[in-house]
Amino acid sequence: MNHIIYSIARYTAAQSGIQTMPYAVISLMIAGQARMSVGTTTLVNPGPYLSILPRGTAATFEQTAQRDQWAIVLEWPELTLGSQPGTVELIEDSGGGRVVLPMFTSIARENTAGWESEFMRLREAFNTPCPANRLRVQTGVANLIRYVIDQRPDISLSAAAKLRWLMDEDQQCLRGLEELSRQCGFSASRLRVLFEREYGQSPQAYRNKRRMRIAADLLCNSNLRIKEISERIGCRHVTHFCALFRSAFRMTPTRYQREFRQP
Repeated sequence: MNHIIYSIARYTAAQSGIQTMPYAVISLMIAGQARMSVGTTTLVNPGPYLSILPRGTAATFEQTAQRDQWAIVLEWPELTLGSQPGTVELIEDSGGGRVVLPMFTSIARENTAGWESEFMRLREAFNTPCPANRLRVQTGVANLIRYVIDQRPDISLSAAAKLRWLMDEDQQCLRGLEELSRQCGFSASRLRVLFEREYGQSPQAYRNKRRMRIAADLLCNSNLRIKEISERIGCRHVTHFCALFRSAFRMTPTRYQREFRQP
């Protein structure tokens, strides 16, 4: 994606007014949005959401003292206002086609901690520029757009792909595979067969591997204690977390942190 990022920051001050965006903005609004209007689209006391606003967007907003917002400010010529209310259009690089996306995409409240961690990692990478960190930021922005694309009702996913996406979103494992499978329209046993056919592993094996990758990243790039990391990925008992981690990486979390943690 052809964009230039100018800043990644958190905002907590109350603010209201009318603004025409001088740059494009990708925003994570966690709390404190009393009102937000763009054209005929208005949000009143919404829950957490992601927004994508192109340069030139005229917005009326009211943010309270409880405001908790992250924003990525960037130059992005391929991102424009959509022809339909509440949409934006993004020119796809390889073929030049236009992808229509919603301006506002809701986020489950229980997932806001994970989203906030993602924006914190992006800010840390942006503030410490090097080739690897620049790539982290570029791919991070691409992942945000991918999430919004995945929310579009016209995206047709297989049941196995939908289950995988639901597991990716539920990083803390707040919902069991039975519940997630029912959301996909199948029993857990039937969806296990479909998932193994499509991805070559069981849903639980996929879920555990992804959780361990998240844990490994936190061990290397955060100041969280092992117990906190265990809780972050939904392991209620540290001993269970350590057993899963040892199985995945052939070493304990403590040793992994000692050997690979970033200075």
